[in-house]
Amino acid sequence: MSTPRTQQLTGIDNARIVLSDRVVEGSIELDDGHITAVGPRPIRRIGRLDAHGGYLIPGLVDLHSDAIERQWQPRPSAEFEPALAFVETDRHFALAGITTAVDAVAFIDLDAGSRSIDRAQRQWNTIRQLRGNALIRHELHLRCEVTQPRSVAIAADALRRSEARLVSAMDHTPEEVIQASDGVSAAKTATEIRALAAQARQHGIRFASHDDPTEASVQAMADLGVDVFEFPVTIGAAKAVAELGLASVVGAPNLLRGRSHIDRLAAADAIAANLASAVCSDYAPAALLRAVFKLAATNICDLPAAVALASARPAAIVGLDDRGVIRPGALADLVLVHDHHGLPTATHTLVNGQLVMQAAPTRNPPSLQVSPL
Repeated sequence: MSTPRTQQLTGIDNARIVLSDRVVEGSIELDDGHITAVGPRPIRRIGRLDAHGGYLIPGLVDLHSDAIERQWQPRPSAEFEPALAFVETDRHFALAGITTAVDAVAFIDLDAGSRSIDRAQRQWNTIRQLRGNALIRHELHLRCEVTQPRSVAIAADALRRSEARLVSAMDHTPEEVIQASDGVSAAKTATEIRALAAQARQHGIRFASHDDPTEASVQAMADLGVDVFEFPVTIGAAKAVAELGLASVVGAPNLLRGRSHIDRLAAADAIAANLASAVCSDYAPAALLRAVFKLAATNICDLPAAVALASARPAAIVGLDDRGVIRPGALADLVLVHDHHGLPTATHTLVNGQLVMQAAPTRNPPSLQVSPL
């Protein structure tokens, strides 16, 4: 990955370092874009950052974010250039402590015009063209509307080219899962899903379902080859995913607000019952870091486990095992967190050991208290 010229650090001192199983106070050493050591005191003396007691966490890995849509089209009748949308979204991720974003691009034609396959294709191409010179790391998540043949064809082509890190099957008809729509029979839709899932498996790409409402729908999608479930609608659906030993993803906005915005499963309930594999930002990058700290503040899980839900665990789901943890050998993608107006806030974001974002300096470590929106 190539990043704009930024400050290269050799280490970070005086930090509360969030490891996979505990929090320790001390320093970390960095070299050639990787973490080389974690210890009680610094080894080298130059090119270092004083954390002033803040929490040092691995950079967040966001499996599902369609935030670029808000930058592209902030109002229904207002559309900006795709390059502007990408650059601003990239900056927002860095500010939010997200160092790997799996950008979700929805290939769907909607009557309201808020999404279209043509617009999605431009978004997709822009991300592919510009991500090599971005602040953070960008992967691609292709959201395929399985009832629309053009979307299915584009997904199949992207899979053949191994362009996506994640592909998900969506069905926005009122019946939701594997139903007839746009002249496509339910059987044909199931055939398309099965073929896409097999193709994804052949190329080592994870294949996801979206908004499954029932145990039966989870089983049906799993039988077709789905191995990741985004936003289970009910606790029953989430339990079915867990019983199958598959991965499920819940949304940070849901966690931060304490409820779904459309009266579905509360993400906190799923995590408390050990039924969620990862947390994503969904549509609000700023929610992810705050949701992590809220999980710890409300004793749903401890801070290392909460951080892992937004770093190591999503990274592992899509095969990015070189990041999401603080240990020797891991990529030096890191975030320093301090208190800002009572909220845990990323003040420094590092990618490859390079400081790509520094906010207003503060010396107040976060108190782990996060108020819901």
